[in-house]
Amino acid sequence: MTNRHSNLIWGVILLLAAVFILLNQFIGFADIGVGSIVVAALSLIIMVLCIVKLRFALIPFPLAVLYIVFQKVLGLPYVQYWILILVSVLAFLGLSIMFPRRYWYGNSVN
Repeated sequence: MTNRHSNLIWGVILLLAAVFILLNQFIGFADIGVGSIVVAALSLIIMVLCIVKLRFALIPFPLAVLYIVFQKVLGLPYVQYWILILVSVLAFLGLSIMFPRRYWYGNSVN
């Protein structure tokens, strides 16, 4: 991925965060604060970069963070944080075995 694409992704995510913060002042999302928005934006950026760079094993961690941030807002079932971390680590290990390091960089090792 080129630097231009990375800048584009960061720019779009930050603009969406700015719009969401502004809408929060008018509509008032009571359970979502600025900190939650920033954490969600960073998690989404990490997920997109992992997918673009073919680092599938790292995707469970930002997903767990998003689940924690939006658990109450979306009415998701309560899951303890340590369970989410354990599940993320196990998913990371499983995906690491399924997609060895040679797939991370898009080239194969002879």
